[in-house]
Amino acid sequence: MTAWGGISTLGLGFSLLYTEAQKRGIRLPSLISWTAIKTAEHAGLAKRKGRIAVGYDADFGVWDLEASFEVRSV
Repeated sequence: MTAWGGISTLGLGFSLLYTEAQKRGIRLPSLISWTAIKTAEHAGLAKRKGRIAVGYDADFGVWDLEASFEVRSV
């Protein structure tokens, strides 16, 4: 959370998206598509990013469905 500029909020982005998606009945596979596959396509990187496959960059995250935390102002 100590990264420069707007990058510091990156740690909250998927958590917030996941929380709100759950309230609306949107499942994890849709979120993966939006945040990986569709983002790579939008950025013009779909031939090397956005999925775990031979020939693609191995960018991936681990998500704990049971973890929780509270965001508070300091």
